[in-house]
Amino acid sequence: MLDYVVQVIKDATKISRADHQKRRAAGSDDTAIRQITLIASW
Repeated sequence: MLDYVVQVIKDATKISRADHQKRRAAGSDDTAIRQITLIASW
């Protein structure tokens, strides 16, 4: 999760579907991914 957060902070435009698939494989659903993204972007 922290790697994803760092990616959001550094350059969110480079996040791809593959990044979301990694989060899903780690147990996150779409709601969790959205919440992580929103919190990191604030």
